[in-house]
Amino acid sequence: VKPASRFLSSADPERVFSSLTLIGAGESGDVYSARGPGGMTSSNTNGIVAIKVIRLDPPESEDDDEEEALWTLCNKHENILSLYDVFFASPESTTPHPGVWLTQELADRSLADVVSLKPSGLILRERVMARIVADVLRALCVLHSKRIIHRDVRSDNVLLCSDGRAKLSDFTHAVQLDLAGEARKRSSVVGTAYWMAPELIRAESYGVEVDVWSLGATLYEMCRGDPPRVDLSPSEAIKATAESGLPALDLEGGTTTTTRELRQFLAWSTEMKAEARPSAEMLLQTAF
Repeated sequence: VKPASRFLSSADPERVFSSLTLIGAGESGDVYSARGPGGMTSSNTNGIVAIKVIRLDPPESEDDDEEEALWTLCNKHENILSLYDVFFASPESTTPHPGVWLTQELADRSLADVVSLKPSGLILRERVMARIVADVLRALCVLHSKRIIHRDVRSDNVLLCSDGRAKLSDFTHAVQLDLAGEARKRSSVVGTAYWMAPELIRAESYGVEVDVWSLGATLYEMCRGDPPRVDLSPSEAIKATAESGLPALDLEGGTTTTTRELRQFLAWSTEMKAEARPSAEMLLQTAF
């Protein structure tokens, strides 16, 4: 995987893009829709794109794991959000949007947007959930084959396109594992509380299995309408998950029934012991 620093555009993004409109905000940065000009050979900027502005310093090291993982967004896989260009707007300039600009494909909505409609009576059918899960698994197969952990799989980071495909997005917390020894595992605690795997919460060494857990928690959210233990504070939720794993799937107010295949998938993907969790590739072969 090539570090993003090799591909940083030298152009001033404030002059390249116009009509910036804020469409989302997060801990790491804000997301805008914008229009880009034609004639840029490395970009699909003839129409409207999404731009995530990350508030950080420009990447410099070619060995930086986070850079390499981030650049996999450029992967031309149908279930990974496309990255078109990377720009840097210096905090020392007069720009109102300093930071790294990731010019991305603009999707219709997030899975979180759809799940949030549960109070209005929208309940996802199981075959729709299965299709979304399969799409995310395909994306994870690509990442995991490159030893990359996403570390923040959740409904906000699964985007839904008009053609029905789901795409994994937001690689802010992604990291690439090394090839040898203990470096094959990580121990830094990152992610979002309600979707975090037990071993990640406990700051134990962990690998790509944490993404499988998070996808299981996302499936739980699709069934229930809320992520696991959303009634608890983040600190209380991660403590409970570290001690007892995923809670029972209470379907009151969510999906009315679930098949045995769905429940089996949920059980497999959220095994407390990481080594007992099937890989993304194995889960793609299950009946669900």
